[in-house]
Amino acid sequence: MASKACQVMSYACELGGLCADAADDQIEALSAYGHHLGIACQLQDDLEDLRPTGDWVDGVHGSDIRRRKKTPMLLAALRAQGADRDRLADLYRSDTSLSDRRIREAAELVEACGGSGWALRTIEEHMDLASHSLDRARPTPRADRELKAFASVFGCPVTGHDRLTGSVPVSA
Repeated sequence: MASKACQVMSYACELGGLCADAADDQIEALSAYGHHLGIACQLQDDLEDLRPTGDWVDGVHGSDIRRRKKTPMLLAALRAQGADRDRLADLYRSDTSLSDRRIREAAELVEACGGSGWALRTIEEHMDLASHSLDRARPTPRADRELKAFASVFGCPVTGHDRLTGSVPVSA
């Protein structure tokens, strides 16, 4: 599930360790931190496209569905069984342009088929792995704050709170 964004985050964290003359095990842990952070942030972005924290805006939200992008969350939803899954698969197979109403329907079907729940669980798993990787890296207090701030910029705070809104500042 490693996207380009995930690789960039991993390399950025690794590069920080290299610039700080960190030990090999610390650099490896920083790379893992960026990797897990990248996966969580990508999934969160996919989720926000279907479950905006504000009002749904036609033409803005549901862009992955509009483009029929096969996100990991969609693939998780398509592993479900039943009529909702079949309707979702039919919407994705269709060659016709999807109206805003159909896009909202597909978003509701992803939810009904468990795709959003899968994404939330997977985000939490990767944020926990990112947190453990950061602990393994043993950063200085300043580096720890900066690495957590790096995560917050992408809406994926490493501290325990509502990671979907990022409404609570990262603690020092």
